[in-house]
Amino acid sequence: MTGIVTAYVGRGCPPIRSLPEAYGLAAHSLGSLTNQLRCIEAKRDKDIRQWDFIFEGTLFGGTNVTHKYVIVEDDLTDSPARVQDDVK
Repeated sequence: MTGIVTAYVGRGCPPIRSLPEAYGLAAHSLGSLTNQLRCIEAKRDKDIRQWDFIFEGTLFGGTNVTHKYVIVEDDLTDSPARVQDDVK
């Protein structure tokens, strides 16, 4: 997780999921794209109790930079991470 900048803001309850656990779920949700993307931002949203990650990279040898936004919720369900494509 070299180079990840993280912030935990506020006085609310500490996260249920640790940063390393949430990052692992985020990376797993990207599947094989993790070989082409790098995490450029990780932050904790205390109000809605989730971790937000932004990954970026060029896919399939292209020249356009792609962004993937991954939300990892604190609920302990089987699939807490969801991916949104091409955020700015």
